Amino acid sequence: MTDPCVQFALAKLDAFLTGELRLPKEVDTGIRTLRSELGTITAFLSAAHQRAVQDQQILNWVRKVQDAAYDIIDILDLFDHHKAENGRALSVTRRRAYRSIADQINDIKSTLEEINKGRERYLPANSSHAALTPSPTTNRDYSDLHPRIVPLFLADADVVGFEEDKDMLMAWALDMVDEHNKVMFVVGMGGSGKTTLAKQVFEAVKQDFGCSAWISVSKSKKKLEILRNMLDQLCRCSSRAETAPTPQQQSSEHYINLIREYLLDKRYVIVLDDLWADDVWRSIMLALPRRNRSRIIITTRRGDIAYSLKDRSVAVHPIQQLSLEKAKELIHRIAFPGSRICPPALATLSNEILGKCEGLPLAITEIGHLLSTKGEREPEWKKLRDSLASELRSNGRLANIAKVLILSYDDLPYHD
Repeated sequence: MTDPCVQFALAKLDAFLTGELRLPKEVDTGIRTLRSELGTITAFLSAAHQRAVQDQQILNWVRKVQDAAYDIIDILDLFDHHKAENGRALSVTRRRAYRSIADQINDIKSTLEEINKGRERYLPANSSHAALTPSPTTNRDYSDLHPRIVPLFLADADVVGFEEDKDMLMAWALDMVDEHNKVMFVVGMGGSGKTTLAKQVFEAVKQDFGCSAWISVSKSKKKLEILRNMLDQLCRCSSRAETAPTPQQQSSEHYINLIREYLLDKRYVIVLDDLWADDVWRSIMLALPRRNRSRIIITTRRGDIAYSLKDRSVAVHPIQQLSLEKAKELIHRIAFPGSRICPPALATLSNEILGKCEGLPLAITEIGHLLSTKGEREPEWKKLRDSLASELRSNGRLANIAKVLILSYDDLPYHD
């Protein structure tokens, strides 16, 4: 099984290398190296996915591979952006941008080399894709997705139960009475819908601000990488689609100063998704001017961080579990996409399965999609109800739920 995000990154790398683009030498060399390193790692991903749910070290390794794949996709998109903006002329600005891109490619190359070394520790050379037999419970139609990205691409039909939360957060984001910036922590355990809610609000309000950025600040991200990504996104989203300035030194302090200078006369909305450490937020906070009516939304499982920072300009919005009625609405519209109505013969089984989901939208959504492949065959529903535990441990779609819950309980619990 090839990981979808890794497969997409490989396809983009191949497109760059086989296309008619005239790549600068350092960029072309870097892309070829990334393709080689990622291709080597890919041969072992099937083995890693099958063992990741039972082995935390291998799960962390898989997440590093996926994060590197997202970084590759981002840097190739950034190259496309600069090429489109500057046309054919090789301007000074474009040369600087290419140098910055080449530096970032080298950073990703170093990351992939470290990942490959880690693979040698966890997965022996005979653990390649061809050496393993897939788990019999694996549903081949359901590819394994990184937990961070799933909520960003949910269809509207998969989003239920956040209407009041969305209205409240939109009103908060668009209330411009106070000149100070405002921060909202959206707090909840993994799978509770934090990222889904933040994404809906972000997409609805970002046009009301001068610039915007959606930044992943998950455990695997380094401060310098986060700050560099923030500066790139803020510059790219402005009406003039500016090129991010290249700092004289590759340090957090220089990026903080550049971001602060860029934002001084702008209103912005920024989402920091999946915050784990308060020192990351404190570094980002230094880069943000405070009196321009801007908004920062932070999703986190770490309620202890959120509540410790709560004050007049920092609020906390805890995510509640879905009510039984909302949970039914969500699973029925996914499991029965035509009628969205559960047949009476399956109502009891549906409620029993929902009882195991504990009101978590991610669990309900994933199980709903799996049920949609069973039709209205009662024996198939009973089989799934009785085998949910083994499905969570398998390499199928429901393994996503286990991974998210592992991440939730891997850190401190949050407090009300």
